[in-house]
Amino acid sequence: MVTDQNLLVLSVVLSLLISQLAKTIIQSVKDRKVEPIWLWNMGHMPSSHAAVLGALCLSLFLTQGYSVLFVTISVISIAIIRLTIRKEYNNHTIMQVAVGLCIGMLSSLLIWKIL
Repeated sequence: MVTDQNLLVLSVVLSLLISQLAKTIIQSVKDRKVEPIWLWNMGHMPSSHAAVLGALCLSLFLTQGYSVLFVTISVISIAIIRLTIRKEYNNHTIMQVAVGLCIGMLSSLLIWKIL
């Protein structure tokens, strides 16, 4: 039985898988070699942190609408995303985060439309 909670978890997992696979493909093309360890690397394009948070926030909204939990998770997500962009942490560019967010939200919409 597919519940809203299952859809939320599937959305988050799918967004993580897609973003990590995209990151590995992009890095492989760039370096002209394939390293399986890249599936677990952090940093680079796209931001898997942003993808997971985008999927989580949109899934929460689709599940509960504009609720206290949605607002709370959204505010925390914005804070985390801001930290990943900050120059002194040197983790992600704005473009990497934007692409990650798009992957997350599209993953969420895909899961909710299919299941």
